[in-house]
Amino acid sequence: MSLDGSRRRLVLPFSPGKQNGVIGVVGPSPDGSRLAYDVGTDPVVTGDTMWAADLATGRRVALGRFSSDMWRDNTTILATSADGSTLLLINAETGRRSVYLRPLSDRLLIRA
Repeated sequence: MSLDGSRRRLVLPFSPGKQNGVIGVVGPSPDGSRLAYDVGTDPVVTGDTMWAADLATGRRVALGRFSSDMWRDNTTILATSADGSTLLLINAETGRRSVYLRPLSDRLLIRA
């Protein structure tokens, strides 16, 4: 909505009659253009499905399941895999992910 309260709109619309569970907001991107949030059945359980919504267009992208997450920059989220073993970079526009840091027990790291 605008600062004066006008032009209000629903940011996270859901289909009528569909069970949506609990929404936990990860937070807005640093520039405020996107919102990352988790949707699950229990606010205490980690690893719920994370989504990113473009606040200008309303376009939403499913990002997957993670145990912890935070914005790295305006389009990238730094997240821990659901099993907690790997640190990932996730593109909030496309949902593509890449490994940022492998577990310390990874054979490639040990060999290096």
